[in-house]
Amino acid sequence: DAEAYTLIATIFNPIIEVIHEGFKPTDKLPPSDFGDINTLVYVDPTGEYVVTTRVRCGPSLKGYAFNPYLTEANYKEM
Repeated sequence: DAEAYTLIATIFNPIIEVIHEGFKPTDKLPPSDFGDINTLVYVDPTGEYVVTTRVRCGPSLKGYAFNPYLTEANYKEM
């Protein structure tokens, strides 16, 4: 929830600064660069093979596998 960054900034900001090694609330992320969008092509222009796709980004913890490979024991440890 985006409001959380404002409502509980006193909690979030120190955590974010530690996790992101000094990234302060006044710092700005670099602009996104997805390359030359004119070079992107439809991989399935007729819609014959690709029905849907999804991209998921999630956090990971050092020493643990990415989410799809975590076990119940891993979750309990975390």
